[in-house]
Amino acid sequence: MTEAQLLKVIQEACPSPPAPFGIGDDCATIHNHAYNYVLKVDSIIEHVHFTLDLSGELIGRKAICRVLSDFAAMGGATPLAFLVSLTLSSRHDNSLISSVYKGVAKALTEFGGQLVGGETSHYKELEGDNTLLPLNISVTGLASINKDRILSRQGASSGDAIFVTGKLGYQLESNHHLNFVPRLQQAQWIANHGYASAMMDLSDGLSMDLPRLCKQSHCHYQLDLTTIPCCEGSSIKQALSLGEDYELLFTAPQDEVPQLQKDWQQQFPNLKLSQIGIMCDTDISSSPELHGGWDCFNSRFNGSSYKT
Repeated sequence: MTEAQLLKVIQEACPSPPAPFGIGDDCATIHNHAYNYVLKVDSIIEHVHFTLDLSGELIGRKAICRVLSDFAAMGGATPLAFLVSLTLSSRHDNSLISSVYKGVAKALTEFGGQLVGGETSHYKELEGDNTLLPLNISVTGLASINKDRILSRQGASSGDAIFVTGKLGYQLESNHHLNFVPRLQQAQWIANHGYASAMMDLSDGLSMDLPRLCKQSHCHYQLDLTTIPCCEGSSIKQALSLGEDYELLFTAPQDEVPQLQKDWQQQFPNLKLSQIGIMCDTDISSSPELHGGWDCFNSRFNGSSYKT
């Protein structure tokens, strides 16, 4: 089954509040008069998200930064605490684990938050065959946020402009999926200035993630493919579908667009901001249909390319 189909099974078996409090957004939200938090759990798995020919420090960094990117998606929540859990086999030695945790520590030093606990578990190996038992790193993160600054996927309206930050379509050989910078600073700025009506991060590719935002906001989209910001060497198709960009995808009311673009250029002159389309009430036949994207239930990582 696809990830979307699995989520439907989970929602039917164990109903949760609607997003942004429960299933359906980048993070879960918990707030009352005394506190305002967002929660996120994310896993990276050997052979799916990485292979062991990569640096252990970069693997640990990626595990933390994926959660940080989701904090950014909710309006740039401030990282507080993290739990890191491992499931490993006997071929995952102390040197590898030490290197992974050094990467975790460096990411926390750079972006904030503390490692406060976790869990370790070991596979039961049958007949000594541990060759296919993958290293699994699961990270749970807690962040604080002003409840008036929380952004979700739900707030977009027909006529809103669609924006993405940075460039899309990085090949695996670039190691962007390991070295990306979570857009916490930019997300906080967007939220503090009230520019965005809805926001999420691009982890599974624009062709997968934009329809998710549209579904939550009960809108359709119209894209101008000539405005998609492709990184050097990538095609439009790759920019739409490769995934692991970790840029921000957000919508903004049309009357905010001129001031947003002007202020962005002054605040972040070295980071591209591209308007790539508009939100619509009904499906527009001239808008390109999006295909592809990253689905962890149908994709594998082989060290040089994604196979879907």
